[in-house]
This record gives sequence, structure tokens and C-alpha cells, in this order.
Amino acid sequence: MNIQIDLGTIPTSPLSPEWEVPTTTSSPFEPCGHSFVFKSSATETELGRTIKEVAIQFSQFMEEDPSLEATQDFLRHWIDTSTNKIPPMVLEWMENYEACAIAAENYRMDLIQVLLRCGFKLDHTVVFNLVEAAKKSGDIIETLEFITENGWDLNALTGGIGNRRPVLCLVVEDEAAVKWCLDRGADPNGMSVHGVTVLHCAARNASLSTLKMLLSAGGDISATSPSSGILVHAVASYPKKPDRRVIIEYLINRVDVNALFMQPKEGSKRSHLPWAGHQTALHLAVNDGNRDLVEYLLKHGASTQLRVFGPASRHKWMSVVRLADSHGHENLRDLLDDSAPGKTSSE
Repeated sequence: MNIQIDLGTIPTSPLSPEWEVPTTTSSPFEPCGHSFVFKSSATETELGRTIKEVAIQFSQFMEEDPSLEATQDFLRHWIDTSTNKIPPMVLEWMENYEACAIAAENYRMDLIQVLLRCGFKLDHTVVFNLVEAAKKSGDIIETLEFITENGWDLNALTGGIGNRRPVLCLVVEDEAAVKWCLDRGADPNGMSVHGVTVLHCAARNASLSTLKMLLSAGGDISATSPSSGILVHAVASYPKKPDRRVIIEYLINRVDVNALFMQPKEGSKRSHLPWAGHQTALHLAVNDGNRDLVEYLLKHGASTQLRVFGPASRHKWMSVVRLADSHGHENLRDLLDDSAPGKTSSE
């Protein structure tokens, strides 16, 4: 590290004319009531450019998965001895280049503890990386304890800008972790920025006992709830996860068999999400050509009158019979033809 700055020359207040940090803009994401926050790293002052370069160097340094001693040595140059913290302006630049998130991705708890003592904060990316790394190492409960002890709200969203979701969505495959979270106030009805709920994730990946636990804790799968399409999520995972059959059978008489993958926005006929569209459990079963599952869904009231729009239909409105034909599943016609002449539309 060749850059040296007298820490006494770095402003400590945003009111200073020399204060320059990444600028923040917020963009609302209406479907789920969240906002995306974007940062710009443009600089106009010499001091800003210099500190930005320090932050980039530190990020690159963290990418090398350094030793604890080397990290402490790097940071020593940037710690204000009167506070034992990194000056606020330097810290904002270092956080902007995700030094702590990099340490979390490498599951370097020792480095994260040092960074937190220096003033870094847990954020959505740091927590997401930590939990994902912990799932691989088998230390999920210990990691959950760590993030909550350091002020993380279990119902806050984690992850990248494209699919931020609560911690419960990340750990649904671990029953002990789900119980730990629920015991500490995690919301079984939490959802991502796109409206994918904890219960949707459970239908895709959790055991039946974990799903039951979430429902007992207040999970809502009623027809008007955001999780009303939970059955569709279980069916979506069924081709690669045959163990979803027990989830499908548990849900079949507890939910609306004709519910959509994702609830459409008010006044719309389909979801705002291209991959969700207007698709029911039957549509996905037909798309997969699973005759046994198609028969099972029909037996339990699945409607062949609802038309499909989404990836399965190449984003065109079509009847369930046409959907089967378009995927080469003519062997399903005898199940679908009598009740679905393809003339009735949900558009």
C-alpha cells in the first residue's frame, strides 16, 4: 500500500466542503413495496479520488483472502487512534467496495470481527454471503447467532439487488435453523423484493416437517395471501426433486389448486415477473409431460379452462391442450380434451 494520507486532514462531517462519498439514489419497486438503492462512485475532489483508490486497493487485498495479521496491518494506517475506528469518509468508501462482503464470502469470521470493530456494518450482502458460506461449512446456527448479536434483524432482506430476501428463505432446508429463527421472531410470511415468500421457498426445498412448522408459526397459505400459489412452487421443483410429491399431497386439499404461481398486481391478469406469468400447477405439470401428476391434479379439481402465459408457453396465451401439443406431449390429450376445448380464456 503506497497511498498515505494524514488522517487529520480527512473531514469527519458531511457539512465539510471536502466531504465526498459515494452518492446514493433510491428507486421504488412498487410490486412489493421495497426500494432499490444505487450508489455512484464518481468523484470530484482530489481527496475523494485518493480515498476511493485506497478503498479499491483494500477490496482487492481482501480478494486475496489475507491473513488476520496482514489485514490488521493494512487497517492500522487508517484507524483514528482517538476512536479506534476508521474515519467515516474512508469507511463509506471501503464499504462501497464491499470489503466486508468479500470476507463473508470466504467465511472469514476473524476478519469480519476485526472489520466490525473498526466501524464496518453488517449489510444485506454481507449477511447473505455469511449465511450461504455457513450452509456449506455446517455452521448455520453459529452464524445466525453472530449476525443477530451484531444487530441484524432476521426479517430484513439479504442478497443482491436482483433478489433480496429474508434469512428464512436462505435456510429453509435446515429445520433446526428455521426453528431457531422462528423462536427469535422471524416472520414465516416474509417475502423477497419480488414477492417470493418464505413458504414458497419451503414448498420448493424444505422438508414436510419444516413446512408444517412454518404454518404452525403463523404461515398463511389462504387464497388471498401472497403464498396462495405455494402448490405451483412445489410442482415447479418436482421434476428435479421427486421428494416434492409429499409436499404436493400435503397441500392439495389445503390450498386453491388453481392458484397462480405468483399473485398478479391489482388490475392485471398476470404477474409482473416474466418467469411467473399466468401459470397454475396444472400448467407446469403439463409442460413437464408428467401424466401421473396431471391426473392427480385433475382429480383434485385442477381446471383445464385456465389459459397459460409464461415461460412454459413461450410468453404467449394458449390453452392447456395447445400447451401440451407445443411440448410434444400429445399423450396428455385424452386427459385434457374433454374439458378443455381451448375456447375458454382467462384473459
